[in-house]
Amino acid sequence: MLSNQVTQLERERERTSAELSEAKDRIRRLQDQLTDSQQEAENANIEYKALKAEFESYRREMTNRLEDSSEFLEELARQTDHLRQNELEKMPKRGSLTDRIIQLEDEVDRLQLENRELRTHCDDLQAQLLHNSVECGRSLLGNGSQPSLAAELNGTNNGGMDEQRFARNELERLSLRKPSTRSAAPPPQEENQNLMKRLYSSFWTLKERWSGENTESSVEGTQMENKGEKSSDLQKTSK
Repeated sequence: MLSNQVTQLERERERTSAELSEAKDRIRRLQDQLTDSQQEAENANIEYKALKAEFESYRREMTNRLEDSSEFLEELARQTDHLRQNELEKMPKRGSLTDRIIQLEDEVDRLQLENRELRTHCDDLQAQLLHNSVECGRSLLGNGSQPSLAAELNGTNNGGMDEQRFARNELERLSLRKPSTRSAAPPPQEENQNLMKRLYSSFWTLKERWSGENTESSVEGTQMENKGEKSSDLQKTSK
């Protein structure tokens, strides 16, 4: 009976010793975990302090910037108000934008109408000037009894009559021309100068032609005289 109790106690002691060893191992592991946790907590505390210091520095910097920006915005607002007041005082008082657009449209219509009137007046003046030039040329060529300048230079009245006919035809051809409103007509002074140049060129063309004809006639007369003299000499020789 006693031996059974001793055996049971020994077994109990062994079981208790095993449990004690397991408990010691568990305590050792827990102590290691506690040490690691304390180290992590210390590191986290250090990092927190660093982040807090950085945050405080950043907040102070942003506060200073905000204050500077606020002052700058206030200064800009004052300058804007000052400029707005000055510009409003300098600008003339006008109506609304719609009224201004209506005024501009009326001004454009007035200028277009004035432009059409001036263009019509210019065409009338050109037609009147051309008519006056033609009438002036006809009045100069109307007296057929007096020889023209080209006829006086050539010494013949026939040349004067031909020149008058040619000039009259030229004037009639020019009088049929009407000013075109579609194409840009030359100025009246330039049109008059062109007319006088064409008439003057026609006169001198006739003069050169008649001078050439007179020269040919004189050459033919000289040749005929020479032939007559030669024939008379031959007749005398034959006799």
